This record gives sequence, structure tokens and C-alpha cells, in this order.
Amino acid sequence: MRKFIKGIVIICIIYFLIGLIISIFGFSPKFTKNVFNQYASIVGGIASVFGLLSLGLPSISSDDLKELEIESLKKLLN
Repeated sequence: MRKFIKGIVIICIIYFLIGLIISIFGFSPKFTKNVFNQYASIVGGIASVFGLLSLGLPSISSDDLKELEIESLKKLLN
């Protein structure tokens, strides 16, 4: 679930960066600043919801600790 949330938030950030550049420099006549602002509000809302969901997830689980232990042992053996 965490990887999914990270993916969604990263996609939203990429949209903000690329969309702003496209709208400012006018690379696409259909994608104006007004259109960018309309979609940016939707994308920003989605990113906010997923960001809040990530706060509700437990930060470290026992499975995470097991994975860290296994990875550490593998590094020691190599």
C-alpha cells in the first residue's frame, strides 16, 4: 500500500512540474494556465488525500523489521 501511495504522490508532483512548464511556455495551445489550474486543483486534492492516508498507516511493521534483518544478513554474508 505504501508503494502505491508513494507512486500516486510522485505522479502528482510530476504533473505539477511538467504541467506548469507546458502552460507557462505555451508548448500546447490547448493546455493553458487556466486548464492547468483546473486540473491542478483536482490532482492536488488527490495527492492530499493519499498523503493523509499515508499518515494513517503504521510507520514500521514487524514485516519491515524482518526484511531489514534479512537484508542485513545477506550483506554480511557477501
